[in-house]
Amino acid sequence: MFWARGFIPESFKERTVGWLLVCGSVVVVLSLIGSWAFAMGGFLHGTATRTPGTDAITDAGDLNLLPLCLLFLVCGLGMIGGGIGYALWKERTKFTGVVHTTPNTRVLSRYVLNERWEPIAEYEVEAIENPHFMIRMEISPGRNEEYECHVETYYNCGEGMTGESVLQGKWLSRFTPYIGVRPG
Repeated sequence: MFWARGFIPESFKERTVGWLLVCGSVVVVLSLIGSWAFAMGGFLHGTATRTPGTDAITDAGDLNLLPLCLLFLVCGLGMIGGGIGYALWKERTKFTGVVHTTPNTRVLSRYVLNERWEPIAEYEVEAIENPHFMIRMEISPGRNEEYECHVETYYNCGEGMTGESVLQGKWLSRFTPYIGVRPG
């Protein structure tokens, strides 16, 4: 697997962020319900166990579990905040990284997205204000990645072509197709 070489697939990262958000939300909701239940139970238990002469509460009962519920609330909020923070950081830094040349890459598909990231036909590009040109490539056997590029690079990448790619993060800077027999 690619994990041994330090590569973690993008689908795994996206799934992890989604699970952090969902599980964090569940933990927050359950801890709020638990906090309310333990607080009410503790108040009722404390009222029932007052000393007759001094009205001092002798046993807090379930109220002792309230700090544990608040700890889970903080953990759930941390999961949600961590997932959102990681997703924003990845989106902000998706085009940064070391520029590297990758030989023998194969173009699997290419498509254009509008400003709302919805697919559009190539003949609609002139009517769109800010199109995103996307290329899905096979970088190595079993490793398919999606890259954004300029319009010139987009039209240079024909589906099924094999060539040399210059990549930086999630940006395809250049694609040079092989003509004839592939090197290597």
